[in-house]
Amino acid sequence: MRHDPTVRLATLGALGVAVLFASAVDAELLGGVPQATAVRAPLSDEQRELVRQVADAMKAGKATEALRLIEKFRAAAPPLPRLLFVESHLAKAVGQHVRAQRALSEYIRLAPADDEHYVEARSTYSAAKKAADADLSRTGRRRASPKGNVGDWITERDYPYVALRNEASGATRVMLAIDETGRVADCTVTQRSGSAELDAHTCSVLLRRARFSPSTNKKGQLLPSVHEQTVRWTIPQ
Repeated sequence: MRHDPTVRLATLGALGVAVLFASAVDAELLGGVPQATAVRAPLSDEQRELVRQVADAMKAGKATEALRLIEKFRAAAPPLPRLLFVESHLAKAVGQHVRAQRALSEYIRLAPADDEHYVEARSTYSAAKKAADADLSRTGRRRASPKGNVGDWITERDYPYVALRNEASGATRVMLAIDETGRVADCTVTQRSGSAELDAHTCSVLLRRARFSPSTNKKGQLLPSVHEQTVRWTIPQ
């Protein structure tokens, strides 16, 4: 049997990725979608077959082929959180660090916080971003960059009344999904402050005010990107 020259399944850090994928097929694709996952249309027979082909490629140790099939699936259907998690492992194994970080960030944005792999994804995201940044610098790609002073996006005048009344404070960390125009398309809280009002307000304000110069590749083509930011809410004196 011929395997990818770059990677065998055993190099994915845990052989359990194969088991994980089989679990994703059974639980997510064949009817057991977690309640916290966005409502989605049933998969077509073609999409189900693609997923089975991905599983077969992984069992054969063909990581690059599995990634090609995942990309084909993503073009035909909304992303599945657990499939994104698997994609991040595969991409990392073959040295596609930018893709690994993209898949991991999408997983964190879409997966319910009680998903069994959520804590691991959060804890490994910083390392994934560092590896992706190193790749970007080598290839000439540029991340989306904030326009203006980030500190002006949220000020003490934005403190929510309910949070002030409850004397709530804390730090909210968010992940902003930025489209090809530099617009913030989505905001996900990745570290909670302890106050639901502060967390919700952080995203509400940033979706309205945050602006970016879009990410580009070395040819100048505009690309989607992500940006992480921490907002520290301190009760005004």
